[in-house]
Amino acid sequence: MPISRRRSAFQIRNNEFSFGVRHRWALLGNKSGTALEVLGLSRFENSELKEVFRDVTWAYSKYEDGANSCNTETTIASEPSSDSEFFNIVRRHSRSYFGNTRNPEFSNYSNLRNTPVESCASFKELVFSNTNRWDSTKGMYLDSSHRFLTNEDVLGKGAPLGHDP
Repeated sequence: MPISRRRSAFQIRNNEFSFGVRHRWALLGNKSGTALEVLGLSRFENSELKEVFRDVTWAYSKYEDGANSCNTETTIASEPSSDSEFFNIVRRHSRSYFGNTRNPEFSNYSNLRNTPVESCASFKELVFSNTNRWDSTKGMYLDSSHRFLTNEDVLGKGAPLGHDP
């Protein structure tokens, strides 16, 4: 179930922006668990609102190394495409770290520190870029494997998925 939401806007063509909603999903227990933040972009066209993009922007694995929780953060950017009027949307890894400072459950603890790590074992796929290109026949952005990230992908596997080869 979503535990928080934030809104944002992303350019998808020269004169068109989509709006985004970030959902955070969590399956956390006392000794382990995962939380993910997923960005979904929607577009208004022909009097309808349609989700056209979805990807993971943050992942949290509780006590991954036995004592620390691992976080992986990514950024989402839109970039002009050389072969389409629609921009490409790219997910890029920004950092991975041990610590709990980004997890809202620990926001009241000012003594928490982050320790950078190369990547979290549970989220190695997020270290790779993931370029999503507009598919005009489906009317949505698909990743490099020609897939759209579904809720089943996010909840069933606990980690994302497509990345550029």
